[in-house]
Amino acid sequence: MNNTSDIKLNFPIKKWLIYNFFGWLLGTILVLIFSSTLDAIGVENLQFFIAVGIGLGIGIAQWLVLKKITSIKKTWISVTVIGLTIPFLIADILKYFELLNLKSLFILVCVGIGSLLIGFFQSKLLKNYNIGILNWMVISFFSWVIIALAVYSVEYTHLISKNVWFGFITNLVLLLSGGIILGIITGKYLERNLQ
Repeated sequence: MNNTSDIKLNFPIKKWLIYNFFGWLLGTILVLIFSSTLDAIGVENLQFFIAVGIGLGIGIAQWLVLKKITSIKKTWISVTVIGLTIPFLIADILKYFELLNLKSLFILVCVGIGSLLIGFFQSKLLKNYNIGILNWMVISFFSWVIIALAVYSVEYTHLISKNVWFGFITNLVLLLSGGIILGIITGKYLERNLQ
């Protein structure tokens, strides 16, 4: 479908938000499964599985919404996983060979680069719907980096309060906020621009 008219699609923003939240939740569950599996077979100190799990959960969730209003195929899922995973995989390899160790900035740097790749790859699938490459890359970068900062901030919540329950609730909210943040930022942009 080549949708080149100026007619806006009826973008389901509420559905997009809900699906992104549950996609993030699915991705988190997948990360836990991948982590346990890799640990069980003795593979440790790798982070690429985080990108695979989150990318897969979000990719599936977003595609389930997009397929109802566009002709975008399942490729959306694979480009989301691949875009997010590439920098994590490269960083894991470089760390393994002691060529680079990003330490505490690992997630932030990899998500930043991965978000640009996701934005680039997804924009190719959105090109028939009035979504430009650069715009979508900026939206992708902005949303994913905010998520990474929210996750990264979990390391510092203990500085706010020593109360264990406060820390638990705050960390849980920060860790689960990813899908909501992604849904709001990308969803509002798609709602305004998708044609």
